[in-house]
Amino acid sequence: MELITDISQLDLSKSYTYADTLNWHFKEYAELIKGKVIVKPTPFTRHQQCLGNLAGAIGMFCKRKSCRAYMGPLDVRLGEVLVAN
Repeated sequence: MELITDISQLDLSKSYTYADTLNWHFKEYAELIKGKVIVKPTPFTRHQQCLGNLAGAIGMFCKRKSCRAYMGPLDVRLGEVLVAN
């Protein structure tokens, strides 16, 4: 599979898979939602400041528990949830 180093190499009208994204190495922030590439600007400074404060508080809470907190960007793959009737 071809290595993608610039977002201009992608056809934004095409659908892609998670496997495709593993070959994407460009600086733009992009998400893959239902196969479509969504390009977003990076967050503002105030947003990042709030995120850091929130992550610190959650991280301190998690130290006393058996869970962990993570900050993005982080690959997350959501599957279908089966709901019983």
